[in-house]
Amino acid sequence: MKEWLKSGGIEVRTAFGFNEERQPLVLPNNPHAHAAIYFADPDDNSIELITPLRLDVDDEFSMMSLEEWRNRF
Repeated sequence: MKEWLKSGGIEVRTAFGFNEERQPLVLPNNPHAHAAIYFADPDDNSIELITPLRLDVDDEFSMMSLEEWRNRF
């Protein structure tokens, strides 16, 4: 996704202390887990592109990068 955004000249925005290198990030919305990436629209509004990863996560976890998620689950 980052590569697709970059190919359109769109920069990934830092969100929740996660810089571009650590995004997409995984949001712990128990019992669900979602991956999200953030960028700005032409008016500089923050846009969130989000998708569910799992809808049945029983484990408590902190926000993490998608790479960390893949290594953990």
